[in-house]
Amino acid sequence: MTGYVIITVAPNGSYKTKRDHPNLPMTCPEIVETVAECVLAGAAQVHLHVRDQKGQHSLDPSTYRETIASIECAIQDLAIVQITSESAGKYTPDLQVAAIRNVRPEAVSVALREIAPTSDSADTKRVQQLDAEMKKLGTHIQYIAYAPSDVLRFNQFLDCGAIHNDNNSLLFVIGSRQDPATANPRTLDRFLRHTRPRTIWSVCAFGPAEYECALAAIEMGGHVRVGFENNLQLRDGAMAPSNGALVQQVAEAARAAGRAPATAEQARAIINSQRTLSLEPA
Repeated sequence: MTGYVIITVAPNGSYKTKRDHPNLPMTCPEIVETVAECVLAGAAQVHLHVRDQKGQHSLDPSTYRETIASIECAIQDLAIVQITSESAGKYTPDLQVAAIRNVRPEAVSVALREIAPTSDSADTKRVQQLDAEMKKLGTHIQYIAYAPSDVLRFNQFLDCGAIHNDNNSLLFVIGSRQDPATANPRTLDRFLRHTRPRTIWSVCAFGPAEYECALAAIEMGGHVRVGFENNLQLRDGAMAPSNGALVQQVAEAARAAGRAPATAEQARAIINSQRTLSLEPA
């Protein structure tokens, strides 16, 4: 198999702290240092979570802008910065959307089950307005699917026109934070069964199965997300010393499979062209 693979690193998430891993980045300087390390290891994108002064999950636009500016100052445009819009039980759908609009990031991840928890017209309108506004701004939305049913719902939004049928991207989440032992690479087939052609798709997985799920995604033509948000262990079961180590082992696996880790520039080209495999490594 040939082509590039986009490796995204999710270095902290909403819930983990230094008690989970001493090298989990929580402050802006720690996040910047981690992103720089992960870019050198092969990451093209960072999935960004920021924390408030108490170390808790935050969607504060000013904190996001400060952290993004610090990342760009340190590494220029060598990483796509994708912010999270995760509610973490703290933010309503309207507050999630307001944060995205205020930050205007290069990329954002959005869970349809969070910003559109029902099938009523108000939720559909929220999705439609956000999708149209972000595409106009050039912000790439990656929609999160926690189960194959989320892919089917995504397709319904495509069919009704709430989500425009261009530059579409899905993240398949395998397993769960509450029960990481349920993560299994065989689950990927259930997501792909409902995925429309030309959709850019990536995989992340909870717990020690992260590496095997990443390998399955690479072999099947998708992209991957790894990092301390979902997993702290290397492929051999040892504690990973850093996020960079998780990125490096997946980058090595991608090269072994004939797919070079994409740079940020190459990842942007893939996203903008909606071609996951046809851009060949030089």
